[in-house]
Amino acid sequence: MSASYADADWEDFMPAASEPVTPVRRVPRSSGNTPPAYPPRRKPKHGDSLKPERIRRAWWDYLLQFIGGTCILLVLFFAIYIGWQYVGSGMDTDSVSRELVTASKKEFKTSKSNAAKLHTDDIPVDNSKPKYGEIMGYVYMPVLGKDWKRPIQQGTGLDVLNNMGAGHYESTANAGQIGNYSLAGHATATDFGYLDKLTPGQEIIIETNDYWFVYKAVSHQIVDMHQTDVIAPYAAGVERGITLTTCYPMIFWAGTGEQTQRFIVHGQLEGWIDKTEGMPEALSTTTTDVRTQITKHVTTLSRTVNLPVTGVLALCTLISWLVLNTFAWIISHKRMMGIIQRDPSANPLVIIFRLSAGNVVVRLVLTALLTAAIVFACWRWACPWMAENIPILESPHPSIT
Repeated sequence: MSASYADADWEDFMPAASEPVTPVRRVPRSSGNTPPAYPPRRKPKHGDSLKPERIRRAWWDYLLQFIGGTCILLVLFFAIYIGWQYVGSGMDTDSVSRELVTASKKEFKTSKSNAAKLHTDDIPVDNSKPKYGEIMGYVYMPVLGKDWKRPIQQGTGLDVLNNMGAGHYESTANAGQIGNYSLAGHATATDFGYLDKLTPGQEIIIETNDYWFVYKAVSHQIVDMHQTDVIAPYAAGVERGITLTTCYPMIFWAGTGEQTQRFIVHGQLEGWIDKTEGMPEALSTTTTDVRTQITKHVTTLSRTVNLPVTGVLALCTLISWLVLNTFAWIISHKRMMGIIQRDPSANPLVIIFRLSAGNVVVRLVLTALLTAAIVFACWRWACPWMAENIPILESPHPSIT
């Protein structure tokens, strides 16, 4: 220390008696579990829960949220109904076919899955006379998909055509016989609505109890609904022909009004195959593409549990969502509760989104899974009920018991 400081009188550094003395503020030290009076600030880290500081809104804000979200949900549900008309109802045709087989007390022989050669001579003759409504076989149109298969019943009344399949005109020939084998179907997307895709050369395959009959389309025409000569014995212009008829244009639902025209497809027999030999090449199961294999497994599961395909998919997707979402909530429940407490919402869409936990990417995936479960459940239970009980949504497709 310098001499000036050493020799100084410390009273010189003290304030005069007339000067105010400012007390020194002491910060108490923390001891034990007592937090410091002024804890240091730190940057929030990833994973920290949000502050549950509730965002305050007026009651009419929540009312507007609810009304807006509900309106969007109604639009989405209408889109789901349209999807059922175009896709969903067709997924359950296998269940309808099994019900028809059970009701008719008739079992069809299983065909070998290998592709077999067509026979063109010694065409088998089926002189059976099925009862009205009895299942006679199945019609396939490979151009609409390898798994496109619809049951054929005797008769063309609405109670027959409403079963997601075709009806056989009782006055016409049976499959393979000389004459005009004629079928009718609704003009919906899952029935005969896409007959216009049957251009000349496209196959129409008929399965009966013992045989496969392969026809090929040769022509089509649009006629008035009263023009019945299109199913006359030689209307197809060949000895052994086939005629497919449906309303025109394709209808979205029966409530759109009466269709006064008919779309007609004529075809001719190309050959036949005994089921003990195999099946037509277009239907053989030699392909191993993913879509075909998934369809096969889902259909097998549907038959095992005796539940339509849409019901099976609804349960599978819902169970998958429940399992995955449970783990997501265990991992990030603090974060999710912070979000819910900070910003409560009355919007149904937001509530559905918040049912899934995790970061944004995980929640989007889980929400997509939940949405799929809701769509399949609507296709299985809600849409068929609406089609039968709401006049404006009247549909030719029945509910599945």
